[in-house]
Amino acid sequence: MYILGVNISHQPSTALFKDGELLWYIENERISKIKDYLIDEELNTRKLIPDCVDHLIIASFGSPMYDPKRIENVKNSVLHKNIYYDMYTHHKYHASNAFYDSGFEKCVAIVMDGYGAQRDSIHMNREIESTYLCSYPDNIIPVEKHYSVCDSDGTRQSFMIDNHIMSDGFSCGHMFAETCNKFGMNSGLDAGKIMGMAAYGGPSTKDPWFIDGIADNQVFLSELENVSTFEEKCNFAWKLQEETKRHTINYISAVITKYQPKNIVLSGGYFLNCVNNYFYLKEFPQINFYIDPIAHDGGTALGAAKVLWHSMTKDMTIRKIKNLYYGPSYDS
Repeated sequence: MYILGVNISHQPSTALFKDGELLWYIENERISKIKDYLIDEELNTRKLIPDCVDHLIIASFGSPMYDPKRIENVKNSVLHKNIYYDMYTHHKYHASNAFYDSGFEKCVAIVMDGYGAQRDSIHMNREIESTYLCSYPDNIIPVEKHYSVCDSDGTRQSFMIDNHIMSDGFSCGHMFAETCNKFGMNSGLDAGKIMGMAAYGGPSTKDPWFIDGIADNQVFLSELENVSTFEEKCNFAWKLQEETKRHTINYISAVITKYQPKNIVLSGGYFLNCVNNYFYLKEFPQINFYIDPIAHDGGTALGAAKVLWHSMTKDMTIRKIKNLYYGPSYDS
């Protein structure tokens, strides 16, 4: 059985599996030669979708504006009817990619990014932080969710719906995107440059950006607006690293207290922050951590295909990642 996962959001990608084994993974920019190239009408997806595919599953962060035309473009490249799409499963696919690669029989998965899928068709809030309980064959169960509209005028308003936090606070990933924009960089794609600048900065202001797990957008934006010199930018980048690290440590600590896991996997764009990732390892030495090497949206193509395989077959095989080479397999 051949299953192809296609991610149509940021870092668009395709991943082909045969009987649960990864044959190849590729990000579309490798073909288009255009960074973060999106799947729109002009892209010939036939180049990416082989004829042998039995099932195709589409991953996305759930965009009512862009998804329909991108999905139609992908559908036009296949001749079968076995196509799967769920616009509310973005963080699940992040979690599943990390879980199935980790080698753990069971674990807690924590996902943090700029924002993911909407909660439903009524609430515009999008998932920014999620916790899943994961076990074989296909149990990827959400137990904690924080949805936010990431409203720049947010006043830390929050409420609960079905044990889900609904707020207007910025996510950690969105804070990096706002900082990139202010510094004249390319939104979240240049977040690594902000991490680099942080090494040249140090403490400046003392006002916290997160209170009780919710970002105070007004304090954050007020400080960002007053940054102008290179030194001030470096100091701001340093604080951005420190504040998001502190928030994430608090989040992980709460998860450990509540669910008592031995194993935790981390995924979602924020966990590309390799500098802060080391602090989590030091802060919680009792936990076995696995950090998704493809924590950005490209990894959801892998996660979606893995979920589909395990849910269809109930396969209990653990396929721990052996190396970071995700290109064509040596047998193909």
